[in-house]
Amino acid sequence: MCREAAIALLLVVSTGCAHAPQKVSASLTTASLPASWAAPVTESAEVPDLWRLVTDGRVRDLMAAALERNPNLAQTSLRVAEAEALLNGQRGLLWPALDMRGQSRATRSDGRTVESGLAGASVSWEADLWGRLRSSTSAAAERLNASEADLLAARNSLAASVLRTLLELTFSRAIIEVEERRIKTLQLNEQLIRERYLVGLGALADLEAARTTLAQAGAGLLDRQERYSRGVRALRVLAGDYSLEPGLTSRFAVELPGSAVPIAVLRARPDIAAAMARASAANADADAAAKALLPGVSLSLDQTRSASSIGNALSADGVSVLLLGVTAPLFQGGRLRAERSRTELVAEHQLFALREALLQALREVDDAVVLEESLKLQTEQRALAQRFSRDNRTLFESRYRDGIANIFDLLNAQQTAYDAEVQLLNAQLLQNQNRVDLGLALGLGL
Repeated sequence: MCREAAIALLLVVSTGCAHAPQKVSASLTTASLPASWAAPVTESAEVPDLWRLVTDGRVRDLMAAALERNPNLAQTSLRVAEAEALLNGQRGLLWPALDMRGQSRATRSDGRTVESGLAGASVSWEADLWGRLRSSTSAAAERLNASEADLLAARNSLAASVLRTLLELTFSRAIIEVEERRIKTLQLNEQLIRERYLVGLGALADLEAARTTLAQAGAGLLDRQERYSRGVRALRVLAGDYSLEPGLTSRFAVELPGSAVPIAVLRARPDIAAAMARASAANADADAAAKALLPGVSLSLDQTRSASSIGNALSADGVSVLLLGVTAPLFQGGRLRAERSRTELVAEHQLFALREALLQALREVDDAVVLEESLKLQTEQRALAQRFSRDNRTLFESRYRDGIANIFDLLNAQQTAYDAEVQLLNAQLLQNQNRVDLGLALGLGL
């Protein structure tokens, strides 16, 4: 028996060496990295995480509430637990399996009842000669790593979404206040023009122009208010609490984070870590599928005891059987080879996905740093435009009262002044939101 077992093992080993699985090339992961970003980030602050982007305590409280209650984040967390359970189950295949059985039977024949009992135990173990089970276990471990990285990325993305939404709400509130002041000014204009018209000092066209401008401003205010309400509802969904009220009455600013070198950014980003883990898992799956074509060796030990009852069977003499099994797939309709081809294609796909994630990460940082410089200049110009338009409005209001300017000049100057104020607020909003995007692109966590 020992001689036959040795011959069988020698056959298995020689077959495995002759059919070593092909490795999937990892050359696709190589990508040339730039030495620096497309534009320098000036006047930046040392910001270690997303929390430090803002100093407002209420904003941080809302971020923390969203991280605790967001249902989508909870689902991502459960997927991590699921991946961990799958890994533990895969690890269990590396250990021997122990099974116990018991049976009690009563047979009645010719008026007599004959009782019998059977008790037994068996141990089985698959020798992982080629590492197929270890490759499958490695794939499960990498999927767990990918799930954990996905959870980190989801937490960061959620915090950034809350910040962006809160910024939009606070700046929307400021714009609504501007629109309300615009309407009050237009109402005063309409009242003044109506009084002048009633005493014969004005034309009907002036009155109609004032009323038209007032109605347009009222429609604009309603649109702004509706967008604010929509933002509140979006924040409630993010926070996982539909009764939530933002409670923010003033605007807040976002710090400009400093940018690290590209390689450091890529190492800090959890989405890149997830893509790398998925590529490694797919490669391990391809390795396991290739090794499934090789012969396998299993060892089992079975012991059975029988007696007149199951209680006596536990102490009765038993029969032990030791089996050494060798299996080799001969014909399965091409299923195993098709699975090997499929897993190799999936591995190549994941490597391309990893390269795409690397390129996308570099682009996101470059887009954000370039936009930061552009928005900085835009904000400066918008501030100048607001100052000049405010002075111009004051001038035309004085001229209209003195009868030098007509109503259309006055309305145009007022519209330009209020529009400039709104445009400045919009530019400041975009600048602050872009800084949140930049922090996220740089891999800042929580």
